[in-house]
Amino acid sequence: MKLEKLATQKILNSYPLLLDLSKASPIKNVGVEVGPGWYPLVYETLGLLNDLALRYQSGPHVNQIKMESGALEVLSSNSNPDLEQTLIEIISRYLSGEICEVCGATGVRQHLSFGYHTRCERHSYLRNDVEYNIYKYKVFENFINSDRQGLKTDGFAYVHVYKSPYYKNRGCVHIYEFPEHLLSLKESMEYQLHSICHDDVNDLIANEIIHSVNNESKAVIFAGDGSRFAKKSLNIK
Repeated sequence: MKLEKLATQKILNSYPLLLDLSKASPIKNVGVEVGPGWYPLVYETLGLLNDLALRYQSGPHVNQIKMESGALEVLSSNSNPDLEQTLIEIISRYLSGEICEVCGATGVRQHLSFGYHTRCERHSYLRNDVEYNIYKYKVFENFINSDRQGLKTDGFAYVHVYKSPYYKNRGCVHIYEFPEHLLSLKESMEYQLHSICHDDVNDLIANEIIHSVNNESKAVIFAGDGSRFAKKSLNIK
């Protein structure tokens, strides 16, 4: 059995509750539609989503995993994902833009002659099938023999901005900083994040706080309650 098939089977067999393996499902018919360098990222992402499925005894039923414009896309039948699932999928998509899809080394999303891809400098213009297969089998072999190590989330932050329930023209900015690695979601993500709360501040102070977080973090995921306070704080017109 080829190493690519073994690597794909490792993913499919590890998360039966999570994956939609019906006859019409792309993941059943086509498999994992990304390069070998992203298989560990896919494995860690699905591992966390599977933890959620086990916790709630229901899963998002992932039916396709593919690269879209140089970024990882995990598609599911869940039209109303919860916050934890949404954050994991956003972080994974971001991380895919830093990982070479061929070898798994540090890469950059770039527009090549054959479309958008995320590649390291060594593999930016790799098109030769023989050379590609050499790297592919080495990476697949390493993946097959690896265990879950967690999703690398160091430098990520989630910021929730909403109006104060007590004071007019004031609101709250809650910052949640991610750990170096998110190893599991068998317990709520909330218990693994470092929380900083700024309550009952005006929109100018809120904007300064948000600006500071944006400068100090690798990537920030913002969410607002749609209020005037949130829109002004986030500079949304």
